[in-house]
Amino acid sequence: MRAISVVIPACNAAATIAATLASLRSEAEIIGEILLVDDASTDGTATIAREAAAQLSLPLRVLSA
Repeated sequence: MRAISVVIPACNAAATIAATLASLRSEAEIIGEILLVDDASTDGTATIAREAAAQLSLPLRVLSA
């Protein structure tokens, strides 16, 4: 089975990013990587995303703009 990449653009999404990542958990076996493109968030979006991905065992990379 091929792995897919999921790209999530985000800016100040601290309130929703953990739920967004959790919604991907059911598809974890086909996800090769999750790329979070953080557009200069000032609310801790990247930190929350990293913590949530670690708890969910998801392959997250954060790209900061």
